[in-house]
Amino acid sequence: KMILGTRNIAFMHGPEHKALRKSFLALFTRKALSMYVQQQDAVIREHCAIWMEKQQQVQAPMEMRELIRDMNCATSQRVFIGRAKGLPVYVVDLESTSSCPCL
Repeated sequence: KMILGTRNIAFMHGPEHKALRKSFLALFTRKALSMYVQQQDAVIREHCAIWMEKQQQVQAPMEMRELIRDMNCATSQRVFIGRAKGLPVYVVDLESTSSCPCL
């Protein structure tokens, strides 16, 4: 409870829990899920292109764990926040130990 908070859906029950769960249903329709896949695909392709370019430069094995974590962060940002005007755009910094703005 200390990490997730007392108002987290995991700790709710009764009508409040049911209403909150129902409010999430629109996020999981076929149409919504198909939009997520397109956005996720775009982010993954962007990151893979950057990784391939970096690999050509270094010509050595690369540690992928942090790169993949950053890609997952960018995917979530694109799907749930989008690229709305005025919002910062996620930028991959392969030199940084963590370029993910949501960490």
